[in-house]
Amino acid sequence: MNTPKPGDFPVGSVESRAAMRLQLSKQSEESRVLEFVSHISRPWRGRGAEPEDWNGAPRVSELQPWDDGQIRILYVPRSMTEDEARKI
Repeated sequence: MNTPKPGDFPVGSVESRAAMRLQLSKQSEESRVLEFVSHISRPWRGRGAEPEDWNGAPRVSELQPWDDGQIRILYVPRSMTEDEARKI
């Protein structure tokens, strides 16, 4: 049996809201990861001088707890695509 989707019913109807609640309840059972992809580098905050490749190399932050899921930030230099950064 297919699960009803909110779009199967008129917008704002009791049925569409119930279908959305069902979708959200199933989604909350899984761990959610929110990922931000940014081309804006953050400033160097380490000890000593800023590394030469600080803004030229992609970086991924560690997963951090957030609300009822987790969050991470992927920095992608302007000179590469998101797919290239993920491969590295």
